[in-house]
Amino acid sequence: DETITMDPSSTNDAASNARIALFLTSRPNYGHGKLFPATSMNNTNDKKKKKNNNNASSFYREKGVEAARLGICIDLYAVGDGEDIDFGLLHISSMTQLTNGNLRLYNDASSPATCTLSHDLYKQLKSPHAFRGLL
Repeated sequence: DETITMDPSSTNDAASNARIALFLTSRPNYGHGKLFPATSMNNTNDKKKKKNNNNASSFYREKGVEAARLGICIDLYAVGDGEDIDFGLLHISSMTQLTNGNLRLYNDASSPATCTLSHDLYKQLKSPHAFRGLL
């Protein structure tokens, strides 16, 4: 398993004051952030899966706290194909909340007429951003 390490003692300015865009097309299914579908836990009442999802929630929360401490903003784009997909956003969303990032859900990316992902991404990248600023 690989773990992402964010070192707050690092003086590398490239890592701080950054914006990270994460794209999800399905529920995370590997490593420390692996999530089991909520429907399987409701049917089987599996304690091990529930414990794993709680650990994954803690993992995403810790990564959000580390990123916020470094001045990194995390934007999450969950992209579906028109079917009801359980992305596990309840567990993952703490990363975007703690870093003041955006969480965007696109249920039907297969339809160019209804999916605004490319336009939203363009607007996001084009707009000015202030990091560690005071008003």
